[in-house]
Amino acid sequence: MSSFVPLGVNERFRDTALDPDKRYEEVYLTGLENSHYNFVLRDYSYFQFSCDVRDEYRFAYLPNPFLSPTAAGELGDLQDYVREGAMTLDEYLHRISELRGGQYPPPIRYENSPRQYKEYVHPQSHLHIGHHGENRWPLNRELTVTAFTTMIAKHFYGRAWGADKHIDQLSGLNSLEATFAAEKALCRLVSVARFSADQRAQFFFS
Repeated sequence: MSSFVPLGVNERFRDTALDPDKRYEEVYLTGLENSHYNFVLRDYSYFQFSCDVRDEYRFAYLPNPFLSPTAAGELGDLQDYVREGAMTLDEYLHRISELRGGQYPPPIRYENSPRQYKEYVHPQSHLHIGHHGENRWPLNRELTVTAFTTMIAKHFYGRAWGADKHIDQLSGLNSLEATFAAEKALCRLVSVARFSADQRAQFFFS
């Protein structure tokens, strides 16, 4: 855990994330180096939650691109070496560049921005999937922090989600599914002024 409150602007992370020439690994490592996250998971993926004003906010899940079990373990060891002064940052980044896993989940970013809404072009509530920043997948609800985090847990951590401890022995149902459904009900619908009937005729997440 790094921060219990919404994150402010970190200029180094922002500039790296917005640079089209930067690889995703560089964006991920910049956030990690600068502790620009709210919390880190055991696999060294992390979540960011930020808010400009009440209805303008951003949530992000940045998966570990060095995802193999051996690489994830070595990543933790290398971070310890840097903290202890046994390895320079340049040496760390060079070693990390050699650890890249073959597959990892795509980074997922959620944004809710009534001020930037433009019909068909910039949905108020939308997801960015992957490192490409121009794709916007519209939602007709304003996600909560819990809804976003739970969605990532369900779709990217299926083994933990389906663990026996979450299964009711009598009904055989997963208690997390009910929690997820209840949280969706708390997510407000986007105003019809910013989600028109024409937009509803197209595909969107609901």
